[in-house]
Amino acid sequence: DLRLAPPVAVLLCAFGTPVWFYSLTWWEMTLGVCCVMWGARFAIEHVRSGRLRSLVTAAALCGGAIYFRDEMYVFAAAVGAVATWYGRRSWSHAVAFVAALIVVLTPLWIFQWKAVGAPFGHHFGALSPDLTRFLPDRATVFENLFVATHEVRWVSVVTSALPVALFFVVPRLGSRAFSRGVPILALIGTLVGVWLFAAHLGADNSVTWLMSANGMFAVTPFALLAFVRAVGPEEEAASRRRALWLILVLYSIGYVVGAPVSNTEGIHWGCRFLLAAYPILAVLAAGTLTRWWSQSPEGRRLGAGPVVAVLLLSVVFQLHSLRLLHHRQILSEQLNRAVATRPERVVVATGWPVPQELYRVFHRKPIFLLRDPSQSEHLLSRLRGAGHTAAVYVAWPPRPGSGAGRRIIDDPLSFPSFEVSPVSLVR
Repeated sequence: DLRLAPPVAVLLCAFGTPVWFYSLTWWEMTLGVCCVMWGARFAIEHVRSGRLRSLVTAAALCGGAIYFRDEMYVFAAAVGAVATWYGRRSWSHAVAFVAALIVVLTPLWIFQWKAVGAPFGHHFGALSPDLTRFLPDRATVFENLFVATHEVRWVSVVTSALPVALFFVVPRLGSRAFSRGVPILALIGTLVGVWLFAAHLGADNSVTWLMSANGMFAVTPFALLAFVRAVGPEEEAASRRRALWLILVLYSIGYVVGAPVSNTEGIHWGCRFLLAAYPILAVLAAGTLTRWWSQSPEGRRLGAGPVVAVLLLSVVFQLHSLRLLHHRQILSEQLNRAVATRPERVVVATGWPVPQELYRVFHRKPIFLLRDPSQSEHLLSRLRGAGHTAAVYVAWPPRPGSGAGRRIIDDPLSFPSFEVSPVSLVR
């Protein structure tokens, strides 16, 4: 029954994609994704009905997402292009979409112009105009977003080749091929997923491993099922599916073309910069699964095992991410407890993450961030002159050596450690 597709999509997105991880962090990611997903929903409604109200609502929601994330400009453009192309193909509707977007975004542009001097935000200045760097950077950006699944490059290429190929081709299969193809893809997804998950578990450092295993298909084995569809009479449903897939493709290509390399790197769970892709993958995969289940009674008997396995493995990946998040939160709490219980009233920090880590003392103790160790003596002299007799030194990473009262805050999963040490200012 295809009516099961919506709840299946919700479950897949909630428990089988990195959306679960990011929804449990104090980040604006999921708020932006929520807005554009509702925007995509109204855009698809416009494709079905041709109503202008649905298109304007989609524009307003996509504009709201841009308040949270700059890359949602690209998603908004993809939604507008697909909605007007698959809808009534009316210039007046296209103008209405752009006008609604401008109305919603004008307060943001004014605020950013006044606050940071750039109406479209500071991210737009990060792209180099040098074509000699721009074109090679596109290959790096594509690799980071779509190919990165493993620390060893050839493993990344092998394990991502099939989903990347299907992502852009989306084969349309006859009934018999579809019945057999879904469990075969599920089996491939399971085998590749086990390989990649074993690499996560065997990594020397669970955190730095994520720097090379954060592509779109690195932690969602079920994604293969999103890129196959069956030949069928439901033309309206097929049109909506094509529109949704095209939004995903245009959004992804737009990000590859426009993003600097720095906006595709880092320690992330899954592809954080294309987080909006995962709910769409879930919707497309849910459509594939429910159609396969309803049309392939014989295939269910033979293929249920691989299908269930790939779904469960996707959930296991996300549970692993929650384990990492839990350990990271424990480390952060230990650091804050160690600093909060110190009697010193001033914090001297080295390492850019330290001030934002110290949430418990951020408003109670002044925090001075040393960008260069050579600043240390000057700062300590200024503190001494202001009447302070001691400070607590928080270093990331810890300095070599040892000292009285020195404490290292670390974690068995090899998260970056912190040093907490008292510093006397009395001569």
